[in-house]
Amino acid sequence: MPGPSRSRSRRVLSVGLVGLAATSPLLAAPADPVAAATTPVPTAYVAAERDGTLTPVDLTTLTVGEPVGTSAFPNGVAVTPDGSTAYVTARAAGRVNVVDLVTNQPVDTIDVGRQPVGIAITPDGTTALVSDIADDTLTPIDLATGAVGTPLPTDRYPIATAVTPDGAVAYTANLVAGTVTPFDLADATPGPSIAVGSGPTDLAVTPDGATLLVVDGTDDTVTPIDVATGVAGDAVPVGAGASDVAISPDGDVALVSGRDAGTLTPLELTTMTTAPAIPAGPTPGEVAIDPAGELALVSNRSAGTVTPVDLSTGRRRPALAVGDTPAGIAITPDRAPVAPGGDRGRAERRGPPRRVGLVRRPRHGGPLRVGLRRRHADADHGVGADDPRLPSGTYTVTLRAVSSASTSTARVFTGRTMSRNGGPSAETTRTLRVDVGAVPTAPPRVATPRFTG
Repeated sequence: MPGPSRSRSRRVLSVGLVGLAATSPLLAAPADPVAAATTPVPTAYVAAERDGTLTPVDLTTLTVGEPVGTSAFPNGVAVTPDGSTAYVTARAAGRVNVVDLVTNQPVDTIDVGRQPVGIAITPDGTTALVSDIADDTLTPIDLATGAVGTPLPTDRYPIATAVTPDGAVAYTANLVAGTVTPFDLADATPGPSIAVGSGPTDLAVTPDGATLLVVDGTDDTVTPIDVATGVAGDAVPVGAGASDVAISPDGDVALVSGRDAGTLTPLELTTMTTAPAIPAGPTPGEVAIDPAGELALVSNRSAGTVTPVDLSTGRRRPALAVGDTPAGIAITPDRAPVAPGGDRGRAERRGPPRRVGLVRRPRHGGPLRVGLRRRHADADHGVGADDPRLPSGTYTVTLRAVSSASTSTARVFTGRTMSRNGGPSAETTRTLRVDVGAVPTAPPRVATPRFTG
């Protein structure tokens, strides 16, 4: 089946200033090779409850891979921040299945509670948090050892769980109680429950960690909760049969699936207003967004499929068969690319770094080259900001590699699974020798005659 035409593995490099701005429109940098990051193709993993499987979906080609067997009734799925392992709750078996995503093979099971459903992995990758709808608990699992910690009490029927991007607080959506329970993960204690409606079914946290979004499948609403204060805001009506929510990596939009409406409802998070709904196939449930923020994947429980939706056009692509009664979906994170090697020393300067250009490797090889976006001058060197000439010399710049999903040094986490796993490998420094006296200026504009009569 044909997939998106655009490549998702492209890498570009942006440059930020550490010393003085480089001043040539095109400067040759040292010919150290870029250490190419071996980033796996973004892959979604879909649990099919009645088949007892976890099925991979290649998000570049939109093709379905070989399913992996799990324990009975797999439901929730979470992937570690390094993209190496998936953890799958098996509701009927009272277990969590561990799947090696490199070999696509199950490697372990962990007994936890009677009916585990929701699962989230902390942003540091050390702990899985599993909510159990029969025991009314949230249970931590040490991912290094597989050891199960002490279950923490929740309100009735904790159907979903999420963690803040700083890893400090976890939440459960308690379907029967109509509440959200916060947990301080430092001392493993629950806080006061927050009333959010008649039947909360899912939740997610904005990438800045400021807001928790809670979907209510009975009231068909989304309620924002201020993470700092625990205060719930006004509920926003969304599609009929509201079920699940996913937040875009840039934090601008949430997508809410409407089981009865057969749609995804975009929710603009700056204004908390909805946009026109997007068709998403029959009985849409779980929804996930790829690291680039370009594609959403929605499970269609009654059809045994997932529906890809192009978020740039709002059009859905052909549905993909993934097994009987698909439930949880998790997408592997985009990892930080590796910046070019070179000088690691940093030059001192006054003022913050400035983004001044792009670093590109020529198509047919050769040294990296720095292309400026704009002219810059530095008063510390006696050159005014309006002076087109800058002194020759040696400058130190910071090189920051940025993937096509915008992954660099920062991380993006929205509650369950890391979306963009940035890190220090994306940044390095370089010494550049500038042997030019002036930066070409743009030609003067020619005034266009106006006809007024």
